[in-house]
Amino acid sequence: MAGKSPEADDSTVRVRIDYETRGDRRGYLLLDLHPGWAPWSCDRFLKLVDTHFLDGQYFCRAIEGFVLDWNYGPCSGSSNSTDPHSQLYSELPWAKPCEMEKTAGAKQPKNLAGRMCFGLEDDGTTKTEVFINLVDNSARLDSLGFWPFAEVVGLGEGEVGRVERWEGGQLSDIVMAHGDIFFAGGASQAKAQVRTQVLVAGGNSYIDKTYPGLSQIIQCRRVEKEETPAKSGDT
Repeated sequence: MAGKSPEADDSTVRVRIDYETRGDRRGYLLLDLHPGWAPWSCDRFLKLVDTHFLDGQYFCRAIEGFVLDWNYGPCSGSSNSTDPHSQLYSELPWAKPCEMEKTAGAKQPKNLAGRMCFGLEDDGTTKTEVFINLVDNSARLDSLGFWPFAEVVGLGEGEVGRVERWEGGQLSDIVMAHGDIFFAGGASQAKAQVRTQVLVAGGNSYIDKTYPGLSQIIQCRRVEKEETPAKSGDT
């Protein structure tokens, strides 16, 4: 993988995220993971996929015209030490994606609309948090070390539905009403960190009580590359 261009063809892995909104409207996202872009990030994300860590997660932090952010911690909350996902969360090491990818010889892709990265703490480390760029954020995020490892290649409605290409903007019917839940009300960096810690510790019980009605992931899994996204105007 050393020296491979971010745009070069590589052995992609397709992942499908099925989600529902208020228990009745269903949709899904198709992601292509690119090990050639970011081998460490792809490996970490696929570990989360294969252990079903993402199943049940809420799309909890949404900033229109910027990012859709989720997967801060286990659904049961990090304080539930008996839950397998909480145990996995505690065992996963914090790491700096930018350093890991550079060590592997990868070249940083741009943060274009639809590309996915791991979220970073102030010190550049990450564990499970991920986000999707809703617009071209390359000028804003590239220099800060946010390293794309996947991209949204299609979205659909229902169980099967017609798969369409997505070219930026709001993602289908995913609820974004609560906005930036950590910095709401002009919260300081310190207060936002406290809110994040409370959410990670409380998990979905806290989210259900504090931010009701969010879109929730039903299942996240690897799939074959059989579904080919079509442009909105295609027949």
